[in-house]
Amino acid sequence: MAQALKCGPCSFVEEEVDPKHFCVDCLEYLCTGCARDHKKHKTLRGHRILNETDLSARHNLIRRIKLIATLFDTR
Repeated sequence: MAQALKCGPCSFVEEEVDPKHFCVDCLEYLCTGCARDHKKHKTLRGHRILNETDLSARHNLIRRIKLIATLFDTR
């Protein structure tokens, strides 16, 4: 079964919000508010954030990247 996309930071605090953006550097989906906040933090300002148009066009690629990243996650 396909998993519904949710904003990563919001999910962390047990909120379910549909994402409108994707941070390529964090490999995380973001809602509009979290994408805005992401740009506010000095250490995150240089991150590449895809908007809703790019997100829908690249959804399958993003899923594959996240899957590969989990294979190398050593946390």
